[in-house]
Order: sequence, then C-alpha cells, then structure tokens
Amino acid sequence: MPNGNWSRASCWRTYPAALLSDGAHRVHASGARWRFGNLCRSSGHDCLRVVYGDDQRPASRPHGRYDRARRRDRRSLLPDRDYRLDGQLGCCVQKVIWFGKETFIRNMMLKIRDEQMKVFEEVALWSYEDEMVQHLKEFTPRHSEIIGEQAVRQVVRMGIDRGKEYGLTNRGPVRFYIELMFMLGSDFDTDPQYPWAEEILTNSEITDQMQRADRLYEKAKDFIDKVSGPNHKYEEEAIRRFSQMRFEDFSMSKNEIVMHLKRIYPQKCEYIGEQAMNALLREGITSQINNAISTDSGLALFVGLMFVFGHGCFTDSQFPWIGATLNNTAFAESNKRIERLYSKMMTYFSNALVLMEKR
Repeated sequence: MPNGNWSRASCWRTYPAALLSDGAHRVHASGARWRFGNLCRSSGHDCLRVVYGDDQRPASRPHGRYDRARRRDRRSLLPDRDYRLDGQLGCCVQKVIWFGKETFIRNMMLKIRDEQMKVFEEVALWSYEDEMVQHLKEFTPRHSEIIGEQAVRQVVRMGIDRGKEYGLTNRGPVRFYIELMFMLGSDFDTDPQYPWAEEILTNSEITDQMQRADRLYEKAKDFIDKVSGPNHKYEEEAIRRFSQMRFEDFSMSKNEIVMHLKRIYPQKCEYIGEQAMNALLREGITSQINNAISTDSGLALFVGLMFVFGHGCFTDSQFPWIGATLNNTAFAESNKRIERLYSKMMTYFSNALVLMEKR
C-alpha cells in the first residue's frame, strides 16, 4: 500500500497518503514542510502526507518539482526550459539548448563532439539519480532506510528507464512516476489493480508529457481519496483485519479468496472492480505454479501479497523479503516457506499499525 513517510517495511502498500487538492498546504508528520506537489503516502511507510507548498524554485531548475496546481510555472516545464534526462537538453548548465552538435551559450556557439555529448548526458543522469535517492530518503525515510540505498537506487534507475518508455523525460514527470512506484509498487504500470495507470501511460492521443502526468495525478488522487478514506481510516481498518488472520485462515478455495478480500478491504475491492480481482487471482495461480506451491493457503497468501504490495511484489526490490523467503533453500518443504512468508507479512503489518497509531 502507499509508502510515504512511514516505514515501507512497516506500512502497507497501496494507499498513498492523502493527495492534496490544488493550493493545499500540509505538513509532514514529522513537522517538515513539503513543497510542490509530491504524492507522499501516509500509512505504514512513515506516514507521509502529500503536500503542495510555496516553493518558488522554477521546476526547470535542478530541484524543481512537478506542480500541477501552479500553472504559472508550467511554462518553465516546457521542453525548451526544462532540464531533460534524454540528452536533448543539458546537465547543470543554465539554459543550454542543443541544436544538433551546436550549443549556444550567451550568444557563443560551441562545437560538441559525440563523445562530449555522451559525457554530458551521463553526468546529468547521475546527478538526477543522486538527487532522487536523496529525495526518496525524505519522501519515505523508514522504507528507504530498511531496504537500503542500493535498492532505492535500483528502483530509481528502473523508474527513469520506464518513464522514458512512456515519453516521460522531463525531471518533474519522471520524479512523479518514481514516487508512484514507491506508493503503488514498482510494477504499478502493468498492475491489473490500476488499469487507469496503464491506460494513461500508453494513450497515444496524449502527446504532451505534462498532460500525461496531470492525468496520472488526478486518477491517483481519486484512488487515494476513495480507497484510503478520511484520515486513512479505511486503510488502517483493512490492515488491522489482515493482521488478525491466523495461518489456518488462509486455507480457502479460489472462490473464497476474492470474497474474503472484499470483507477485509471492501473500499478497495469496490474501486478496482471484479475484473481486476479476478485478474489478480489468475496471476496468483501463475505465481503459485512458478514457485511450486500446491497448497490452498499458498495461493491465498500469494493473492493477498499482490493485493497489498502490487502484482510484481515477488521480484520487487522494495520487498526483498518476499523473494528471499520463497527462494530460501533452507526450507525444503513448500509449506514451510509459506508459513515463513506468512510470519514476515504479519510482522510487516504489526509495524505498520504501530506507525499509523503514532500519526
């Protein structure tokens, strides 16, 4: 569930903190103020809040952020002003515009060789990557601390590459895409629980990446408002119900799995719909076969994990304990691995509830 300022290994996954409406201004649980629209979760993963602030720095500068609310800054996000990550515009050189191999800086024309251009691009990318790693340590401190900088950096690199596939190359939209990865799971773009994300990202009629980011924001905000509930009430109740389940309770048939999830988290199930629930069940069956798990409790646990952490949780760098447990050769019997996985998931939920109670 969402990760925000809460420990990723302690809160749950799909419900980022309440996204702010236009012009809103909120303060992080720790008292820190956030600037320029960042979707910050506020459940288990450190209980962050999404905030729009009064940051005056243009989004085109090194630390600008995606701001859908402040239209006066949108011009600074246009291609000829924004620092890009695809090499079309340059690193940390102020207002540098590339025209083929020629660069104009203060009316001076310089010749840039291909090798030099490549170096500029790499430096810009490294700088942005470092900036994002630091940003995520603030965006979701507990989660970032637990999974470690290497894992955070791996997700950032993946986000940059995937964002580029969807035409997101400006700093702000890429940052927003990576934040969604931390809130909804690294593979949220193909998750059947969020069909709106894939639809927006692959819509060929949307040619402006700022418009694409705007639509993603609107849908994410709607999802959070309706699924997380006021003050994250629905989310906390669902986590509490999950944490009360015994291992024996996971022994259920395929048809019972969906019904049980509806009792645990009715708001989310209603929002994503029956079709998404059935798609998640089918993916759970596939994962069960791939991991050589034959028990009913194993299938129910797999579907539950995907429901909470995203359908790609088995290989997600943000949840290394899932894959590590399933691949642990110390547990020869599949049922032992499932019991161990259940135990770790319960620990995760317990920590999430502790953090949520401190909000």
